[in-house]
Amino acid sequence: MAPFYPLKAKEKQVDIIWVGFVIGIMAMMQIVSSALVGRFLHKIGGRNPIIMIGSILIIIQTTTLCLINFEEDTNRFLLFSFIAQILGGFGAGANSTASMAILSSFSNQEREKYIGYVEAANGVGLLFGPLLGAMLYSFGGYMMPFATFGGIYIVAYPWIMLTLSRAKQILRTKSQPEEDHPKVEVDVKMLISKPRFLYGLMSQMMITMSIQYLAPTLSVHLHNYGYSAVQIGFAYGIPAILYATTCPFMYILTSKMQKRGVIVIGFVLITIAMLMIGQSN
Repeated sequence: MAPFYPLKAKEKQVDIIWVGFVIGIMAMMQIVSSALVGRFLHKIGGRNPIIMIGSILIIIQTTTLCLINFEEDTNRFLLFSFIAQILGGFGAGANSTASMAILSSFSNQEREKYIGYVEAANGVGLLFGPLLGAMLYSFGGYMMPFATFGGIYIVAYPWIMLTLSRAKQILRTKSQPEEDHPKVEVDVKMLISKPRFLYGLMSQMMITMSIQYLAPTLSVHLHNYGYSAVQIGFAYGIPAILYATTCPFMYILTSKMQKRGVIVIGFVLITIAMLMIGQSN
């Protein structure tokens, strides 16, 4: 939604700072949802029901964002945008956590393979999401991307139910035997007390922030310079393209030098890029 939602919000006379809150509230709800689901997953019905509920929330999100096109009042447009993003963020966080919980049930070798598939799917989504959304927007206007993806989700919902049912049967036959040594429970305080984890956490947060802070303003900025929706969508897809193409080289690089050094190099490159964007006007 980043390539075109800010344009619609500007049309509805929504201040740009609120656009940032609307886009950011989804990520915040993903954090809250992931923490809650991860802590109480075994008490609230298991993995499959959580994924089904999360999928319903995402369908409600896309439907609401589609229908607010008919809302002329600025305050109500903003209110429904927040409601949609909160529900969608909660659903996305629940789905992500429950999906990782399913992957943890496989053996070590299978788990690594399937986690690789999940990461590849995330990369494909980051790459093609803005591009497809912008193309649909250029063909059918603001409602087209949300109606299309919402419709796909509704049609795929029965298939998701069937797939989860089959996955549950497979997990029963491939369940890992209990190990003899006791399991150590790891909590958040224990992780934060580890400097290596804290360094990796902060670096990951900074990287995500460096990409996402452009979401509220970049599309409006490029639109003012005459760029089309497809071109704006491609601009949002560039980081994902470079991420996908450079990942294999990063694995090689981290085997040749310290990982902290690679992270520092990444921060330097991000800083240069941000300075170039800041001077683009």
